[in-house]
Amino acid sequence: MKKLCFYCFTFLSLCVFNTSLSCESHASLSESQTPLPIVRSELLISEDLKFSAPFRDLLTLMDISPNLDIPNVVKETQNQWFARKERWLIEDTLAEKRAEALPLLDQLGCLKKIDPVKKQYDQAVLLGSTVYGMRPKIKQLVSLWNQGVRFEKIIFLGADCIHDLNRELPRLMNLDYSGYPFKSNWEKPEKLPQTEMEMMKCAWDQTEIPESMKNVPVVFISTPMQQKPDGSLRRANTKDTLVSWVEHEDTFEKNCLFFSIQPYVGYQDTVIRSIVPASVNIETVGLSGNENLPLNVHLDNLAKWLYSEAKMQNLY
Repeated sequence: MKKLCFYCFTFLSLCVFNTSLSCESHASLSESQTPLPIVRSELLISEDLKFSAPFRDLLTLMDISPNLDIPNVVKETQNQWFARKERWLIEDTLAEKRAEALPLLDQLGCLKKIDPVKKQYDQAVLLGSTVYGMRPKIKQLVSLWNQGVRFEKIIFLGADCIHDLNRELPRLMNLDYSGYPFKSNWEKPEKLPQTEMEMMKCAWDQTEIPESMKNVPVVFISTPMQQKPDGSLRRANTKDTLVSWVEHEDTFEKNCLFFSIQPYVGYQDTVIRSIVPASVNIETVGLSGNENLPLNVHLDNLAKWLYSEAKMQNLY
């Protein structure tokens, strides 16, 4: 009887211990109930080169046949979804379908926050964006550090140009951003930032970081304007800044954590994997973004994601 009691106590103790470990291991998961795959493209195209169920349903909702092969779906989405303009200039013309599309976008991993699965990384890489896109990335970076996630170096990738100076500068100077760790003694610089990279540096300078984080080296890599076939110039995009970084680096560390923001995590994860050496372990994370984004913006993002994934896998 004593042995039986002992075994019961031991079994119950192990159950409590295992439950505790399970809770700890899931404490840093994203808002999703099920952890998303590290390679986000698996949410779009399966290993057997079939479209995922939510993507097929989204195609049907948008009057594109889900039975088309990958090259033809790429063509259709490029023609119908790809906006060919800056995201903030995309018109909202599909409001009546947005409510039905949101659950599908959620299943595609485009809405909820995505957190890292490990605690130690060699490099944290923040991708360039507008002010409203950059602050969430820095906020998540600092928050993860406070939760015990560590990285040996922080890298900012940005463009040597500006999206819209008249729009971005007031946003950068506005320190009323919910939950953001602003420095209480930050002072406006005499010379205001004029490029995306200068704004990234300013946003970082505005941020109050933990004392233990202040010794982490921070590197800013700026990419110049890019020449188009007709000779005109365009701003450097995510792919251009990644190429500049790859050319800048002599050697690559093994584990890299990239910071994006929703709904662009999946798309940017594919772009990263198409450029960064295969020897690098890549993870891409991001906070949930603007809940009121037009469906047109989501579809533009998915068109770019599908095109990039198809090109990377030589399917298009």
